Amino acid sequence: MAVTPTIANRDEVLARLTQLRADIASWISRVADGSVSIARVLQLSDDDPVIRFVYIVKFAAAVPGVGKVKARRVLASLGYGERTRTGEVPAGVRAALVGALS
Repeated sequence: MAVTPTIANRDEVLARLTQLRADIASWISRVADGSVSIARVLQLSDDDPVIRFVYIVKFAAAVPGVGKVKARRVLASLGYGERTRTGEVPAGVRAALVGALS
C-alpha cells in the first residue's frame, strides 16, 4: 500500500527534485559550452551523485560537434544503450567513449 505524503513532505520532495533538475541542467550546459570535457564528467561520476545519475547519452549529445544521433551510435557501438547512467560506464570503456566523441 502506498503512503500518501503530507503537504510538508511533498513540498520538500518537490524542492529537492527541482534542485536536482537544475544541477543536471547545469552539468549538461557546462559540457555543451565546452567548459567541462566528457572525460572530466566521467572522472567526476565516481564521486558526484548527480553526475552518476544522469544518462550518459545526455552528456554525449551535449559534447560540441556531437549530436543525438552520433551519441547514440557511439554508445551502441560500445555496447551501451540510451538508458545507461554515467556511473554505470566502466573505466575500460570510458577511454574508448572519450576517444569516439572527441
